[in-house]
Amino acid sequence: MVLNNIIVKDRENVNELTSSIKKLFDNLSIPLKEPRKIIIKPNLCYYWDSSTGQTTSPKLVSALIDYLRAEYPKKELEIVIAEADASAMKTKHAFKMLGYEKLSKEKKVRLLNLSSDPISNFSTKVNSNKCSLAFSQELLDADMIINVPKLKFHRLPMVTGAMKNIYGAIATEHKFSYHKVLSDIIVASNKIVNSNIILVDGLIALGQYPKFLNSLILGSNAFEMDCILAKIIGFNPRNVEYLSLWEREGLGKISDSEKMWNSGLSQLAKEFPKPHYFRQKISWDSQLFVLSLYAKVMGDVIPPLLLDD
Repeated sequence: MVLNNIIVKDRENVNELTSSIKKLFDNLSIPLKEPRKIIIKPNLCYYWDSSTGQTTSPKLVSALIDYLRAEYPKKELEIVIAEADASAMKTKHAFKMLGYEKLSKEKKVRLLNLSSDPISNFSTKVNSNKCSLAFSQELLDADMIINVPKLKFHRLPMVTGAMKNIYGAIATEHKFSYHKVLSDIIVASNKIVNSNIILVDGLIALGQYPKFLNSLILGSNAFEMDCILAKIIGFNPRNVEYLSLWEREGLGKISDSEKMWNSGLSQLAKEFPKPHYFRQKISWDSQLFVLSLYAKVMGDVIPPLLLDD
């Protein structure tokens, strides 16, 4: 994989974001065929505004669209922003609440719910077990998939990066049912769906708390990108289960990502608000225990998002 990173001076300025994206692409020698349809997959895991560090900035996606239109000026180029429904999120509401509906009108791009028809089932094997997953046929038919994940800690897989963002594209709404075999499903989904380009939104990173890092990272390999993100967040990639599983499946080598480490990434690692995994897990489990008691006494329910996200 080729990888490049940059610090943006003004993360609110779309023109500067576009210029930064251009610099990243200019320094990234990836041979790409001129596409007719590009699907951009942001991380819209819930209704959190991008200022929380939880979701991809619509301003970054806007700048990416401007760059793509300049790079591929043909009128017939179609750009689509796509996301799938989740256990506690409806894509149509997320698009509206998080600024993507407005963005689609301004930039004249289409929004796509990846949980809507036509849906196709795809099978692959992970750990010698068959995995059958449903994906939007339109996603699989795209000429180019640009994966725009967050630089973000997640208490289950430890890293929410490029590979989990593709997991989020699974058409099945109640994805919390996969969480007992989450690493297997992350690997399976990325076997089926290939990200051509990964643009990591590290403008506001999320670790123990959100922090302005004003960073963008561009690459062409989701696995190697997530190895890099794991190191920035503070984990050895070999201790991240889905990354180790990908390597055991013979799909990539964690050691290859080490060659891409540079001083800029080292600085990001120093500035990232490191999470304390076990402390946060104990705290979270305690809160869920209390919430479960409340639910039993009051006859209420606990949203799947809290139990399994």
